[in-house]
Amino acid sequence: MKFGLLFGVVTLIAKAAQVYLGSAGLYLAGAVAGLTDVDAIALSMANLADQKADMVGVAARTILIAVMANTLTKTSMAASVGAPELRKRILPFAALLLAAGVVAAVLVG
Repeated sequence: MKFGLLFGVVTLIAKAAQVYLGSAGLYLAGAVAGLTDVDAIALSMANLADQKADMVGVAARTILIAVMANTLTKTSMAASVGAPELRKRILPFAALLLAAGVVAAVLVG
């Protein structure tokens, strides 16, 4: 029930962002949604790509942005509450994942 409500809210926000701000609005919605969860924005963008074939690249980029925001959030939480040894191990991998996300976002058509 909660996920259905979250999905509806994220879909509504993403649609409003697209109408008023275009692709940049979707990217912003993806970044904000990704701070807490990726599932709702990923499903919303999958629906967008299914309905509008010309938006596939934008939808893919939005999902990548959401995943990168989520990775930043989770890495920051683990680094701030975890032991120094944990921080030393996860930060390089998180940086590598984020760099790969940026490259993928650029390469997505």
